[in-house]
Amino acid sequence: METISKDVKVRMPKADELKRTNNNPNSWFVSRFPEEAKLYGVPFLESLRVDQDGISHITPAYLNDNFFASIICGPNRIVFFEPEEQWWFYDPVPGAFCPTTSAKLQLLLSNYLIRCAEDCGPLVDVTPLVVHFRKAEVLEGVVRKAKAMNLCDDLFFSGEHGNPRLINGRIIEPTDKPSYELFVERNLAPEHASALTVTDCFHRYYTYCKKHQIPPLTRSDFKSLMSECLREYFAIGLRKDVPSKSGKVTEGWFGIRFKEEVMAGLN
Repeated sequence: METISKDVKVRMPKADELKRTNNNPNSWFVSRFPEEAKLYGVPFLESLRVDQDGISHITPAYLNDNFFASIICGPNRIVFFEPEEQWWFYDPVPGAFCPTTSAKLQLLLSNYLIRCAEDCGPLVDVTPLVVHFRKAEVLEGVVRKAKAMNLCDDLFFSGEHGNPRLINGRIIEPTDKPSYELFVERNLAPEHASALTVTDCFHRYYTYCKKHQIPPLTRSDFKSLMSECLREYFAIGLRKDVPSKSGKVTEGWFGIRFKEEVMAGLN
């Protein structure tokens, strides 16, 4: 975007100073998201130019990404679950959280900006709303900030006080066993002379989750939670001297193997 001329006044109005109208972009958004504007500031730094007839022209100059990150999730009950690197939104019809994507959240923001531009008066330059602020890198940046702002804790979908999820038409209750524990029960068996690497286990786990339509954990969370689970089930700990297929030593576990039906591709 071009540098603002020194002859143009630039301001960041407070939310309570704005009239609840659609005449300019800040008013449009604040009238719809008043609480978010109070917490994070108005949506835009705006420039004001007065022409020779004394008429004011407004341009939304820069976007307040804190505000836009807050409106993605606040009124919509959307959360980011870091162990699975997954966005979830609450659907009141099934009474559960359903998966969504970063691309859909970017589309939501993009649509807000288009609707705002359509409603603004003739004295507003809507070019930044339609062109500059809807660029992929801008929307991606807002969604990245929204992750930190709307990060839920690791027990959000598990335990007595957890929330149910709807996955492929099936309600997953928070008291159901987590994916890594189901994987251990159905795929692993104790054997003193055997060993499995973290990499081999994760690949099998990921395939298992996709086959059974379960959201898989990220690799880092899998290693951590899997280590706790194996310690509980088989009394073994994570080692750093497990031989890999290439002959090099790596992280893994001694004393476990894949069940025969897993090796045969039946589980």
